[in-house]
Amino acid sequence: MRVILTVLALALTTTALADVDARLAETGKAIEVALAASPAPGLVIGITDREKLRKVIVHGYADLKTRTPMRADSRLAIGSISKAFTSIALLQLADEHRFDVKAPITRYLPWLDIHSSYAAMTGRDLMSHTAGLPYYLADSASSRFAGLELKDFEPTYAPGAHWQYSNTSYQLLGYALESIVHGPLSSIIRRRVLEPLGMSSSSAIIDDAERTRMVVSYVRWPYDGRYVEAPWVEYTAGDGSIVSTVVEVSHGADWHVNRDFAGPVTATGNYAAYVGHYVYPGPEGPEGRVYIRNGELVGVFGWDEQLFVEKFSPLGSGTFVMGEEPHSPERAHFDSIVDGYAQRLIISGVPLCRRETP
Repeated sequence: MRVILTVLALALTTTALADVDARLAETGKAIEVALAASPAPGLVIGITDREKLRKVIVHGYADLKTRTPMRADSRLAIGSISKAFTSIALLQLADEHRFDVKAPITRYLPWLDIHSSYAAMTGRDLMSHTAGLPYYLADSASSRFAGLELKDFEPTYAPGAHWQYSNTSYQLLGYALESIVHGPLSSIIRRRVLEPLGMSSSSAIIDDAERTRMVVSYVRWPYDGRYVEAPWVEYTAGDGSIVSTVVEVSHGADWHVNRDFAGPVTATGNYAAYVGHYVYPGPEGPEGRVYIRNGELVGVFGWDEQLFVEKFSPLGSGTFVMGEEPHSPERAHFDSIVDGYAQRLIISGVPLCRRETP
């Protein structure tokens, strides 16, 4: 069984917001009971609403061999959630009049040859899983050969007539994205989606370098039920190549709900210098990430197996009040600007230094 990253979005109505803490406590207890009975090696569960990440629950191990505990900022392959990011980038191109969702996908992939007696498949058909393409081509996944292999495939219904989940469709959409922008998918997704959302520890490629910084995935050995490391292949396709954390995926989910893109960090002026990953320089201490969310600066900090989400309210000259209360005594100060980015964050006298690696 693979280690699973789960993000639960709670649909909270206005009248329910008053008892959100009680509902979270009840939900947390139910999850803890389920986890106690779960044989899964490790899980990270994030509970978010349209305002912020409300709760993170961590269970088990990121690596059974080394007994490395799972953490709130553990990096996992997010699987098919990646498809949403591929769609976002293509819809941005549609806004720029570089991609037409109603045009045949062959406009952008002229080498794609699918024998069909029906109307041409469009980008919209592929994005909505109604093109009639196969679920998955295991022998050619994450390779443009998957498109060439479709020369022997013939759809059994017209585009739009039925819904059938298709990883193959999103692999082709990723290749269309690369063809339009003239670059690798990983760079396109990072520049157009991950960076504007402040998802600095996420990436859109699974390769040897990424594997060293990800949790280990497992499957059950069929003969005795033991968990063994799952086989893996390098993956760069648009249907499932993103690596992220529960905190950052929750941030992406917030945007999906609010439709308020955090925007390129440069669009928020002075705040751009403060976005990043900050770590206490000693052997033990807090670390955290600072994001721009809906035009505001937000920090997510971990310390002693606890996670804190804090809002920053500006006082001027790189100094902020931390917390929701306007009279909060907690202060954060960013300084030591180098190449446009603060190199140090001081939280109530405790220094944290910028770390360039995820």
